[in-house]
Amino acid sequence: METNMDGKHCLQVIRYQVDPKKEAVFNDFYTMKVENFLRSIPTFRTGRRYVTERNGIKEFYCMYDLDISTEAEAKRMMELMPDTDIWAYFRENTLSGLQVDTCYPILFEQRADVDPKKEWGDPVKRPLLILKYQVDPKQEKAFNEWYAAYMTRFMSRVPEMRYGVRYEAAKNGIKQFFSIYEIESEEAVPRAMANIVQDTPERIKDSEKWHEWEHSALSYLDDAVFHCLQYEDKESIQKLRSLW
Repeated sequence: METNMDGKHCLQVIRYQVDPKKEAVFNDFYTMKVENFLRSIPTFRTGRRYVTERNGIKEFYCMYDLDISTEAEAKRMMELMPDTDIWAYFRENTLSGLQVDTCYPILFEQRADVDPKKEWGDPVKRPLLILKYQVDPKQEKAFNEWYAAYMTRFMSRVPEMRYGVRYEAAKNGIKQFFSIYEIESEEAVPRAMANIVQDTPERIKDSEKWHEWEHSALSYLDDAVFHCLQYEDKESIQKLRSLW
């Protein structure tokens, strides 16, 4: 398990909803303008666009791996977005719930037969299980220690999970955490979900502890499976470059 990043990598997460009547037009703009822009900047590694649907409402996640070490650098990059007038129009008339987080990896666990570093640039569109939450600062150290061991157990009992990365972001002085797990394939999602809730003593113990954390330390806990719509890389992202 890796627990530290190299200080040169971040994940830019952009979350939003789209007016269904304007979704097709926005998708065309996003693909032609935004993705081409991202591929043109030297700090861009890969980008993937995901969607989930809850209660008939679609929620989109765009995730970009960047060779950027500070949030200020990420902000400057976003300010270079092309066609700013059009982008502003979509923000005001088409998008809702728009949020941008600059996240840094703090914990990594992979399946024994998977090496994401060698597969970087792999265009396979795999789904993700994404958990987003905040932790009471007074209990963060204890929770982090527990989660590091929990992540290993979780991966071992859900073989459909290829790897998981835990990210930390800070906004207005408040830390937010993302736990992102890549699932083998769309067909494997039902098996993965079944294994997550399998009725074993270890799983029951972890579940009970999770409930304790939810009541004592966690807030804004949200989780969903997201499906990959679009994959972009930059000349296969120079596959041998190190991520973590």
